[in-house]
Amino acid sequence: MLWFLLFIVLIGAGFYFYQELLTIQREIREEQQAALESEAEVVADKAVPAAEEEAGEADENAAEPAVVEEEPTLEGALLKAVSAAPGLLQSEIYPEFPDYTRKQLQQALRKLEDAGALRREKQGSSYLLFPAE
Repeated sequence: MLWFLLFIVLIGAGFYFYQELLTIQREIREEQQAALESEAEVVADKAVPAAEEEAGEADENAAEPAVVEEEPTLEGALLKAVSAAPGLLQSEIYPEFPDYTRKQLQQALRKLEDAGALRREKQGSSYLLFPAE
């Protein structure tokens, strides 16, 4: 009987502490939400004058077309490399792109092949890469 009472007390204590943790979690989330809202207000207050300044500058520069320089994409760089050396082995292209993993390069090459931008031919454990005809 004593074990049963001890078990009931432990279950009750566990439930009590579980409820306390939920309350603490709720309070923390409310504080985080309030902090995000106040931060958003500060950013919005700073953005309004900046937007007004940009609008004034846009009116002055309305006659000048905006030139947007796009960064070369991985796919574009791969196409350029394959066009420069048709028949290049896929395994030989990996060292030319040290900022990317093999998996990223393989996915980009498969994407280009699916799009019809390049052709891959199986060569041993790698592929020969050719620009699309």
